[in-house]
Amino acid sequence: MSVRANWHLEGLVLPDGDPLQAIAQLKSGARVIDLTRGEDEIRVEFMAALQRENDFSVRAGLECDLKWKLDGQSDLRNPCYDCPHFTKDHENEARALLCELGRHQNDLLDALDALHVSDALDHELAAVFEVEAAAAAELAAALL
Repeated sequence: MSVRANWHLEGLVLPDGDPLQAIAQLKSGARVIDLTRGEDEIRVEFMAALQRENDFSVRAGLECDLKWKLDGQSDLRNPCYDCPHFTKDHENEARALLCELGRHQNDLLDALDALHVSDALDHELAAVFEVEAAAAAELAAALL
């Protein structure tokens, strides 16, 4: 007995516009996280960024009161990506250096989080594979 799909495309309601264009726009706005570096390398760069921020404070008195806050999670994030005072105007605003540094620090923290997430996914995939392999071995033994 064969089975055929019966498609009713006339009643299909699609959104206006090109959905592939919408996907391309989402991709173009996404932040890219580099996962090719190891945790130690990212931590060293993060510590250097913190030292640079300290140098801005000590040498130039450049600080931001909004910089670090606890966002309800166990780790710290600064609000630099959502800050209403963010500027890239290096010619007129000295704090532009601090603003960009804060965003860079968040990117490094995100990279560390992404490394941990990918490690956790690897462990979950390995656990699933072990369960499936054990089930396959059990099935093979039952068939003998």
